[in-house]
Amino acid sequence: MKLKIFHHFTFKERVMLKDLLELDSLKRMNDQPNISEIAKILHKSRYTIKREIKRLKNNNYDPKLAEDDYWKKRKKCIKHIIFSDEKLRWLDKRFNKYHDTPEQICKNYEKEFGSKFPICVKTLYKYIYSGLLNLSKENLYFHGKRFKTKNRKDNRGKIRNFKTIEQAKHDKYEFGWFQMDTVVGKDHQSSCLVLTEELSKKTFCKKLNENSVVEVTKAIKKF
Repeated sequence: MKLKIFHHFTFKERVMLKDLLELDSLKRMNDQPNISEIAKILHKSRYTIKREIKRLKNNNYDPKLAEDDYWKKRKKCIKHIIFSDEKLRWLDKRFNKYHDTPEQICKNYEKEFGSKFPICVKTLYKYIYSGLLNLSKENLYFHGKRFKTKNRKDNRGKIRNFKTIEQAKHDKYEFGWFQMDTVVGKDHQSSCLVLTEELSKKTFCKKLNENSVVEVTKAIKKF
């Protein structure tokens, strides 16, 4: 489960917001500030900008007063979560022993104790990844591993100067050009090196002791 990262306004950003609100070039025809353009400049949601402007409940936005108000409210927003020994034992049993998901824990907690789980599912995930309440991320469904998604950049090593068989300068009607690939078995327990001659389509297969560059090189030399 991907957790969103939120960044609160800093005092420097509040000063910038004050300056942007006063710029004539960032005002609409009705003399009201262009919230969308200001949000783009500050790299924040326009709803975040609107809430920040309304923080002091007056038309004159003051960065210093807004900063003081932020810290005043920030001190009051600390939520103290208290679990009894019975509930901690239940939580440890359901998660570490039976490997219930955080979603299942929140539902089953309400059935077991007749009250809503003290924290939301996202916060429970944060607790698990932080190792709080004796909850280990290894007991999650994917054991706490983060898998690549479509929008996530792949940071694995890449082969440089790679050429496809079509890009290679050779005559496909000339004998002696091979295509090479490896076939990996179930659970990566075994692998084979496969060589196919392009003209005759004759295929050679060699079982490898392990799927590595060294082992592939040894197998090629033995052909």
